Order: sequence, then structure tokens, then C-alpha cells
Amino acid sequence: MTSSNQNMKSYRALKTEQGVFTTPPYSTKIKPLWRFVNANVAATSAAAIWAKFEMYRNANDFIGMDICRKFLQMGRTRSLRYALRRGGKKYGTSSSTGAATGESETTGGRVGKQPTRKEIPRTGKIYDEEKSKGASIFENYVKRCWEDETYVSAFEEWKAKHNTQQPKAKSMGSKEGG
Repeated sequence: MTSSNQNMKSYRALKTEQGVFTTPPYSTKIKPLWRFVNANVAATSAAAIWAKFEMYRNANDFIGMDICRKFLQMGRTRSLRYALRRGGKKYGTSSSTGAATGESETTGGRVGKQPTRKEIPRTGKIYDEEKSKGASIFENYVKRCWEDETYVSAFEEWKAKHNTQQPKAKSMGSKEGG
């Protein structure tokens, strides 16, 4: 499998959407195709991203295929977010502003940490039927990716070769070796 030398060393094969926006040049080429405003737009978007997937597959470019799969997967998750949550809002507003202490409203004063806002639970109610249909369209393309033998083989090969963890350094008090 070939891939951009810039990305080869650091790219990790994950089943999540991690790295979808931060893997140039793939991200910049695929992102303009990614749309999910309604089912028709989602269908056009998914087909265009699938065409890119096939192009990268024909070029034996695993990272390109994987970024396409991630955009398709993200199309599904974002469509579902808008379908199942009014206005697509995943998190509620903070109950206290922290103004008296000067703390940040979104992080509770924790610098460099994730917001402390609570996730709004899903009720199962569909608020946007078009987005729900769009999610199904993207999901079908994601399944096609995972049914593609070339992609699955490349995914497993890349994962085995490049996703290795760095060995932990032995502590100074270790009894090993002496």
C-alpha cells in the first residue's frame, strides 16, 4: 500500500473518526464532498466520497481509503445527531457560569480540559426525518467499506505494522536486570 510519506509514520488505523480533519492532503480533498443537510444531499455526498474511496483503492492508498471511510462514518454520526436531537445539540448549557470565581463556563476553570457540560440524553424520537434517512445512506456506504476485501486487508495490515505502542520505560526501582 502506498500513502503520502508525510502521513505514513504517524497515521494510525482506528475504527473511530479520529484524524479525519487532520490528515492532509486527504482531508482537504474529501471534506468539500461531505454534506448531510438532507437525504438527497447525503446520497450525492456519500456517492462522491465512495468514488474517492475507489480511486484510492485502485491506487493502493490505504490512508486515502481510510479517511474516506471515516468521512462516511462521520456523515452517519452527524446525521444521527441532528436526527435524534433537536437542533443537533449534543450537550446542554452549563448550570453555573463560574463568573464569581472567574472560571470558564465551558471548562469549569480547568485549563486545557474538555468541557464539563452534560450530554443531552437521546429520547429515541426522530426530530429530523431527512437527517435520519441521510444517516442510513451513509451507514450503507460504511458497510460497503468494511465489506471491501482490499480495504479490510489493508486496514489489518496497517494496524499490525503501524499501530504499535511505544514500550514503557522501566522504572528506576525495577529489579529486572540487576
